[in-house]
Amino acid sequence: MLDGWTYYDYEQCFRRIGSYAKSIGCDVLYYGENETSSHPHTCRILFNGNCICKIYYNDSDIFENYGSILDREIYSLKMLPDQYVPYNWFERLSTKFLNLFRKKKNYVMYHVWPKKPERLLPSHYRCSDEEVKRITNNGYYVSEDQLKDLLIFYTTTNLMNYKKYQNALKINELTKDFE
Repeated sequence: MLDGWTYYDYEQCFRRIGSYAKSIGCDVLYYGENETSSHPHTCRILFNGNCICKIYYNDSDIFENYGSILDREIYSLKMLPDQYVPYNWFERLSTKFLNLFRKKKNYVMYHVWPKKPERLLPSHYRCSDEEVKRITNNGYYVSEDQLKDLLIFYTTTNLMNYKKYQNALKINELTKDFE
């Protein structure tokens, strides 16, 4: 898999994840070196026309850092920007109670959690979870299996919550118009 000085194993990683994404009903777009894209070496996963995941590969610094393979080959992972989680019953009750004393009473009862940046750790690195924790000391690395679980989450549970959140915003705007 070596062609001159360029290592093309990242393409196999994209193909493995892309074939899995297609199997759960997503569309996959690959951007190579010669294609017009904002970033070459990119894989985009779309569901119902919405981009739910982008995987970038950065090979500009491949031979400079010899300390760890995690520093030499960088896969950046961008999932949906937010996670939409409905309020539980206690939060709904306390919000309704607090709305008695507030001027703004139209409040959508969903948490919108910001997504932390993550990096993909492909299986061809052959690192166990313990090694990753020991090397990085943080939870910002995602394995291929964890990425598959995230894709399932974003195409089922989180997408339903996102639609409910958008519907609640529309209902909220309509009720403001009729006040």
